[in-house]
Amino acid sequence: MSSKKIPGILVISALFYPYIGGAEKHFQNLSRSLIEKGLCLIVLTRRLKGLSKFEVIENIPVHRKIITVPLGPFWGIMYMFSIFWFLLINLNKYQIIHCSQIDLHIPVVMFFKYFFRKKVVVRLSGASYYGDFERVKKLKGGFLILRASRRVDKVVAISGEIEKELIDHSFSKDKIIIIPNGVNVEYYSPRKKTEGQSLSNICFVGRLANGKGLDTLIDAFSKVSGQHNQTRLKLVGQGLKMSELRQQIERLGLCDHVDFVGEKEDVLTYYHQSDILVLPSESEGMSNVLLEAMACELPIIATDIGANVELIGEKIEEVTGGEGSKYCICSNGILVPPRDANSLAEAIKMLLKDRALSERVAYSARRKVEEFYTLSHETERYMSLYSSL
Repeated sequence: MSSKKIPGILVISALFYPYIGGAEKHFQNLSRSLIEKGLCLIVLTRRLKGLSKFEVIENIPVHRKIITVPLGPFWGIMYMFSIFWFLLINLNKYQIIHCSQIDLHIPVVMFFKYFFRKKVVVRLSGASYYGDFERVKKLKGGFLILRASRRVDKVVAISGEIEKELIDHSFSKDKIIIIPNGVNVEYYSPRKKTEGQSLSNICFVGRLANGKGLDTLIDAFSKVSGQHNQTRLKLVGQGLKMSELRQQIERLGLCDHVDFVGEKEDVLTYYHQSDILVLPSESEGMSNVLLEAMACELPIIATDIGANVELIGEKIEEVTGGEGSKYCICSNGILVPPRDANSLAEAIKMLLKDRALSERVAYSARRKVEEFYTLSHETERYMSLYSSL
C-alpha cells in the first residue's frame, strides 16, 4: 500500500503518552507504525501540567493543545473550542481526522467534515457499561453527540461485540469496519523456558480500578494460596482502588504473597517473570494486555466477556467443581464467569497443577496472535481504510 496516495492524518486522543492506558498505548504504537510506513500523521491531545505543548515522541508529532478548565460546563466548552481552533489553523495539514472514541469532539469534527470536506474516522475501544455509548449517554447533550457520530465516514470496531453495539445504536452497517488491535510479536515474544520449573507466579497487568475485577481476583487468590503457599500474585499497575485492595489483602492475610508493582511503561519483564496471566475484568474491548500475554506464550485465564471470547478461542471442555464453580478450557486459555471467585480459583489451580495443559494453550495463543493480531496486520488495514477515503 503506497502512503503517497494517503493525505495527512490528524489523530485526536484525549490522553496520550506519558499517560499509560490501554487505548493510549495502542494509539502510540499504531501511530508510530503508520509513520514508519511513510504516513504524514500528527496527534492532538490534552494539555497536562508539566508537559510541553509540543514534542516529538518516537517520531510522532504530539500537540498538547486541547485545553480544559475545572469549572463545570466550561470544561467541555474549552475542550471543544480548543479542538476547533487547532483544526482551523492547521486546516491544510490533514484531510482525515481519526478520533480515538466517541466524545465531545464529535460535533466539532463533523463541522469540519461538512464545511471543509474532511473525512472522519472514529474508533471504539470499549463495550458494555464501560464503553463509549454508556459514557456518552451520561454527558449533557449526549444524544446529540450520538446522532452526529452516526454521520462519520467510517466507524472502526475492534471486536464483534462492539460491532453489534454499533448496529444496535442504529449505525449503518456500510460504515462499520472491524480492525482488531495488533501487537508487536517481535518484541512480545516467549521467554526461554526451564525444564522442570514449577508454576508459581501469577500476574495481573492493568489499571487498579473499578470494573477490572480485582477484588474477585484477590478473593480467588486467597483460596489458591491456602493450597499452594509458594504462589505469588503481582499486580502491575496503579489506580484509585489501590488502598481498598491493600485493605482486602491485609484482611485475608495475603500481605506476604501479593506484590504491588506499580505502573510500568514496559511490562515485558513482568510477563517473562510470570507463569499465568489473569484478566478478571467485568468489561473489555479488546485487551492489549491479553494480546501481549498471548504473544509472550503465557497461559491465560480471562473472563467470559466481549473480545476475550474471540481471543481465547473455541471452547473445548466445560469443567464444574465444588461450591458451584465452573470454567471452560478453550484452545488458547481458560474462560471463567465474571465476579466468580470460586470458579477463578479453580481455574488457577488447574493451570498450576497441569503443566501440559498450560503449555498447550499458551503455545496455541501465540500462534493465533501471529496469524491474526499482529501490529503489521493492523497497520495495513488502517492504510487500506485511509486510502479508501
